[in-house]
Amino acid sequence: MQQPISARACGYGDKDRRMIDPPPILTLEVFDKDTGQPVNPKDRKKILKNFMPIVHCTLWNPYTNCEDDKIEGSSDRRNQRRMVGTMVCNGFKALDPQGDERFFFTFADLSVRFPGDYRLKFRLTLIDPAGMGKGQKNGIMSPLLSNIFKVHNAKDFEGMRPSSDLAKSLVSQGYPNILKIKKGNAKTIAMVGQGGQEEEEDDDDEMGGM
Repeated sequence: MQQPISARACGYGDKDRRMIDPPPILTLEVFDKDTGQPVNPKDRKKILKNFMPIVHCTLWNPYTNCEDDKIEGSSDRRNQRRMVGTMVCNGFKALDPQGDERFFFTFADLSVRFPGDYRLKFRLTLIDPAGMGKGQKNGIMSPLLSNIFKVHNAKDFEGMRPSSDLAKSLVSQGYPNILKIKKGNAKTIAMVGQGGQEEEEDDDDEMGGM
């Protein structure tokens, strides 16, 4: 729903974190398996009422179509990843711009250590709390790829963008403080696109992508 656009490459220390901007924001959508169309808000709420949705994020190479997170040759386990930060997000219920309640997921604590072109791959898992502890398996549903975003060296980075209306709306509804409001200092402000590239589903379940 809100695509990453750019970032400044960060260092290895915790104090030199440079967040991906704007922070990726996803929403959970449910599709009818027969028509392929989104179900109405009432049915979506009914289908998801017993589930706890969690999304996991990984760094992806847009040209090899493979995960691109591991740094080869690093002996320090703390420095073996290209991307650092909070890569798992629990769903947060809030109202969308149309006033309908749905689950949102924000990734406002992600930094990339090396310049280059990247994508983010998101994997949704729906957990049924009633089945936990009984050997029940929770499959990954509808992996999703973000648009390509660019990580720059410090001299090439144009600055952070102002927070979007969507981010401001989520904060006003009580979203955790990890999603901070920014005034922005970028030289140019790009429109935040919607969508992304959705991969083929792992199964035939009626719950679709984000």
